[in-house]
Amino acid sequence: MSNPKNTIHEIHRVLKPEGTLLALLLNPNSNYVQQKMNDPDSYIGQNVHAKTIESIPQTISYLFTQTKSWFDLSIKNDEIVIQSSNDEKRLIVMKAIK
Repeated sequence: MSNPKNTIHEIHRVLKPEGTLLALLLNPNSNYVQQKMNDPDSYIGQNVHAKTIESIPQTISYLFTQTKSWFDLSIKNDEIVIQSSNDEKRLIVMKAIK
């Protein structure tokens, strides 16, 4: 997203009342994401330019009545793990209801 705040506002505008937003966000604190952001040949390195995603959860929490977020998809030694540190967690999942 080139302008996350405007994008979230537009999603909120077009959602029906009680509509659900499900956002999957790369965790910029993840070692994996940081490595890929520094690799100009990777998809993430070519397409992800924001070093932080703080404005996205803040805007979602401001606009939507019910929000929940959690970390998901942690990978360690090429295996998906349930319990891991924040630097191993690659995705942040947010669910919000209008």
